[in-house]
Amino acid sequence: MRRVWLLLLIVPGLVAYALVAGAAPSIWRATAFGILGAICLGSGRDLDLLSLWSAALLGLLLLDPALAWNLSLQFTFAAVWGLIVVAPAMFRLVRHLSEGKLAQLAAMSLGAQAATWPLSLLHFGTASVIGWGANFLAVPLAEILVFAGALGLIVPWGEPLYRLTAAVSSLAASAAQPAGALVEGAFWPTSWVWACYGVLALSILPLADEWDELRASAKAWFAKQRVHIFSFALNPRIICGLLGLIALALTIKTLWPAPQTLRVTVLDVGQGQCIIIQDPSGRAALVDGGSLDGHERADVGASVIVPALQNLGVSRLDYVFLTSPDEDHCNGLRRVLREVPVGAFVDGPRAGQTANASLWDELGQAQLLNLRREVERLGVLVVVPHADDAFPLGEARLRILNPQLPLVASQNDNALTMRLEWGNRAILLSSDLERPGEERLVHLGLPLNCDVLMLSRHGSSTSSSSDWLGASRAGAAIVSCGRFNRLNVPSASVLRALATRGTPLFRTDIDGALTVECNQNQCSVTPQNP
Repeated sequence: MRRVWLLLLIVPGLVAYALVAGAAPSIWRATAFGILGAICLGSGRDLDLLSLWSAALLGLLLLDPALAWNLSLQFTFAAVWGLIVVAPAMFRLVRHLSEGKLAQLAAMSLGAQAATWPLSLLHFGTASVIGWGANFLAVPLAEILVFAGALGLIVPWGEPLYRLTAAVSSLAASAAQPAGALVEGAFWPTSWVWACYGVLALSILPLADEWDELRASAKAWFAKQRVHIFSFALNPRIICGLLGLIALALTIKTLWPAPQTLRVTVLDVGQGQCIIIQDPSGRAALVDGGSLDGHERADVGASVIVPALQNLGVSRLDYVFLTSPDEDHCNGLRRVLREVPVGAFVDGPRAGQTANASLWDELGQAQLLNLRREVERLGVLVVVPHADDAFPLGEARLRILNPQLPLVASQNDNALTMRLEWGNRAILLSSDLERPGEERLVHLGLPLNCDVLMLSRHGSSTSSSSDWLGASRAGAAIVSCGRFNRLNVPSASVLRALATRGTPLFRTDIDGALTVECNQNQCSVTPQNP
């Protein structure tokens, strides 16, 4: 009965903690650990941390398989794996020096850092070198903060909690400033990450409690198989055959012509838009770069766009196109301009500015004004686009369809709309057009047919009219939107219209970043989260 009461008290408390702390994957991971641990204790079972880790991960992925590509889930489970598996091995290395709290903290810090470095290099091209030392201050502060935060549900001490949180944040920022504190620009391929975890697991095996038993078993197995292994590996015919196959593969790879592919990447920036265009010749352009999910993604330029450009091998942008003055299109571009050389900034909102636009409208667009100041400070060439202009990008070109003269009163219907053309293939970038603007372009008889359509206004019900969808005749549609966004986009009416036409829809909130690859025959869309 006492065990039953234990479960009845602990499980609701853990669920309440998760709801109060916020439904992030790291919170649900901690909650799952707590509930499974309570069940183990309540049923009298042994508590094995690695089993809890595996069960929690499996349970969360069964509830939402898309979480496998969530960075928060990847990092939190990697860090905990480091604490469970790597940290004990590290502690055995340092315990001959000290077995106190400092040695335990050092081992925990090294374990968590070692387990998260490969992921950090994979996703961001950075790894913290000084984080191990900074943890000696950050971990005690974080422990105090968690305890004080729990009491903060009862005691109204918001200001001290704010100061404590700011101290942890300031410590992290200060630790990252000195030269050599971060390894930057070292993006790892996925295969290297798996190899790194394999090497890490093998390197700590000699420090495991079961090492003597494992070594004896392996030694006996190899002794039994040694004759067969060496007789096969040293066979001259086998060696010559393998060398011949390697030489043939290298020759084919060298002589095989590289495929000519236009690549367009729609980044997952939450509720916003950012599109990277890469021509087969290696030239690149960026269309928009902003997000309304600032509380979750901080500076989207620094945390998402610049790392993505580096990961895609883009070291220079021929053009940066801004299609709309809204924050969700522009608030990450200042960071991009500082980090990546840009040939020209194509200011679409300046072309679509109506004569009766009030000063207050301009003042309400602080992000746009700050962006323009940054462009001026950096001396980047500014181009004001006009309808029928074409911006060459190697073998591809971006053809301007809108804004059309005379301009209309609606800011959205003056949004910069473009058609990316490459041979017989085309991608229509609709920006923030609403139905009147769409119908205007349809009635003008402009070339709107495309292989892939970027939905207007993130799939809002105010856009994607029947005439617009019919004129585009798109083989696939893409919408850039945030998960559980407060704007409720894409709307149900747009989803029904696409389903009626049989047009497949790809969404960044569900599918993650999207890669559109076009050859001379067709375009295909590949989601990051298949």
